[in-house]
Amino acid sequence: MKTIALKPGFSDARLVVPNPFEGVSPDPVPEGIKAATQARDLQTCRACGFASDRFMEVVPRVVPAVVPEDYVTLCRACWLVENLDVAAMNAAGDPIWAPELDQLEINRTMPLLYVQRVSPQGHGRGAIDRVVEIFKERRTEALTRLGGKEGDSFVEVLSKGSTSARPSEAVLDQWDSGFRFWPLDRWIQRAGQHEFNAYPSMIAHWRRRLATDTPGNYGVAAIAQDWLTRLSRTGDNQA
Repeated sequence: MKTIALKPGFSDARLVVPNPFEGVSPDPVPEGIKAATQARDLQTCRACGFASDRFMEVVPRVVPAVVPEDYVTLCRACWLVENLDVAAMNAAGDPIWAPELDQLEINRTMPLLYVQRVSPQGHGRGAIDRVVEIFKERRTEALTRLGGKEGDSFVEVLSKGSTSARPSEAVLDQWDSGFRFWPLDRWIQRAGQHEFNAYPSMIAHWRRRLATDTPGNYGVAAIAQDWLTRLSRTGDNQA
């Protein structure tokens, strides 16, 4: 069983996660082990450091996974970096060309930026909106660099040359230090013939958790301004 790993800089061993599009479902994590793993990790993503008491993944690092030490807590964004086919099929993220930013800082910060965008007193909203606009521009560049043409979706580009739902080796081989994964503010869940976006409930939870964290909110605004400064430097992203 092969992982989809795009060099996010994890300090732990590569995660072994079955691909649901090949008809292989991962064994459910026993509730006791899940709780023990999250408690050990202080409900914090072991990759990027994002903390939340909900909407986190507990996944195996080795197979067979038996005890909590065999598992690790990941945020949704870091899990998606390791499972790009799931991200593409669920409209949960896109590639962007952004060598100025580190993947783990994107994963750690994007949920907080989304919270500020929808908060009545959101701090730094202008800078955040501009960052999102730049990401949209960089998405087009990334898809082109990955061999896509105008109008191609992430799913189409990801599977070019592949005979299955997994990303093609040719595409993954091109993923170098300039490509980043952009976790989007949507997570499409399917129930029978129906689809719904589960992300608003995630944002609502994070908003409640951060409601009294005023210094933290201003810190997020400062990060957005820093990103905007770095992303706006001409010539740096043309390598």
